[in-house]
Amino acid sequence: MFVQRIRAFIGSYMVQIGGVDAILFTRGIREYSASIRFSVCKGLNRLGINVDEDKNATLQIATSSSGVCVIDSFNKPA
Repeated sequence: MFVQRIRAFIGSYMVQIGGVDAILFTRGIREYSASIRFSVCKGLNRLGINVDEDKNATLQIATSSSGVCVIDSFNKPA
């Protein structure tokens, strides 16, 4: 339910503002939960969000072909 609510917010905001440049994960999800980060972004590749599972484990998260930057709160976007 938690992941579905986050995904719904992302989709809703993307429609309302015409897309996003970045998704920012903070605090506990940023620091400790690669599985939640992956679950949130999984299947959103049609929206330009592509996650690399190996990079996600090291907090780099997005693939080089991702149209949306997925970053954590301590690192600058690549």
